[in-house]
Formats: sequence, C-alpha cells, structure tokens
Amino acid sequence: MISYLKGLLVSKSITANGCYIIVDVNNIGYGVFVNKKTFRELPETKTEVCIYTNLIHKEDTMILCGFLSAQERETFCVLQTVSGIGMKAALLILELPLKDIVSAVISEDEKVICKIKGIGPKLAKRLILELKDKMMKLKDELDIEIQEGNLSKENFAIISVGFNEAQAVLNSLGYTKNEINIGLEAAKNKVKDKNDTQEILQTALAVISGS
Repeated sequence: MISYLKGLLVSKSITANGCYIIVDVNNIGYGVFVNKKTFRELPETKTEVCIYTNLIHKEDTMILCGFLSAQERETFCVLQTVSGIGMKAALLILELPLKDIVSAVISEDEKVICKIKGIGPKLAKRLILELKDKMMKLKDELDIEIQEGNLSKENFAIISVGFNEAQAVLNSLGYTKNEINIGLEAAKNKVKDKNDTQEILQTALAVISGS
C-alpha cells in the first residue's frame, strides 16, 4: 500500500473524471485524483508536497486518491464502507470540513449531508445509520474537537461515547426528551469522566428523580 507521496507537484488539472495531479517522487510520476477542496488548497506547481493516499483496486485499473491529511484519508476509507458511497461520492463528501462531517453524522443532521451533490435523504439516513458508531470512534481516535455549542439539546452523543450510551439507556427507560435533557445537561457539568457511562447515568437519574 502507498501510504503517502512526498515529492514535486508537477501538474494540476481538471479533467472529465475530476481533479487530477501528478507528483514526481524520485523521477517517477504518480497520478492522483483529489477533490476540489484539496485541489484549491494545493500550492503552485514545482513545489514539494506531501499527499496522503489511498489505493483503490478496480477490475481493470488501480486509482490513487489523495488528501492533505491522514485524517481525511481515514475518513475517506470509512465513508466507502457505506453501501452506495463509492470513490467519487466519498471525495465529494470530503469537500466539507472534516469536523462538520463527523458532527453531522453523530448528531444525525441529515440537512448538512444532503447539501452534498448526489446525496439524497435516503442515502444520508443510511450513512448516518451505518457510520454513527464508527464516527464516534473516529472522533476520539483522530482527536477531532467539536464545540459543544453545536450540540442539539436533545442529542448528547457528540460529547462522548459515554453520553451517547447513557442517552440510549434513558430513552429505553421511557423518560421524556425534556427529562433526559435536564439529566444529561446536569451530568455534563458534574461528572469527572465523560466516557464513564455508569457515572453519567447515575448522575442523570439522580437529577431526574429529584426534579
């Protein structure tokens, strides 16, 4: 597997198949497909670049897709695990800021995902359903910080896996959205470990039962 290419950016072009660059590494020219966001952020030609790559095998060819960060490459691979999301769709999705993608999936914000060309409501729902748990892990693994101000008052999943699990338990116990919101809002300010589901749940239940 080619993990990354570090060399001279020889050319940048927009073709019928998308944005395409050539990187010269030790006198070997590697052709790489990138999305428009990466294309715009690349320096001028004849400049040294480092492109993180993912090699895609097809029946009759091999394609390199490139990114300016290892985080984007990781997200690209995760996106392609969803049925209906191929190379082109994943590249399009990654034209959004990475934290916006992770935030939208975790908080189940279909509107953000549907802004992407070619992604309709059905595919957006499937993407959220299949990737929510993976995005929670990805958020922690890649150390992606998401402002709590972006959090819906009815969805605390974005804070941590612990809050996501506690919210699911409270939902299953039949508490109202308002009660859950009150309990988890209090827990957010009281618990020491935001990944300790048991502590979050106990704190929330104590507040709910006392309200």
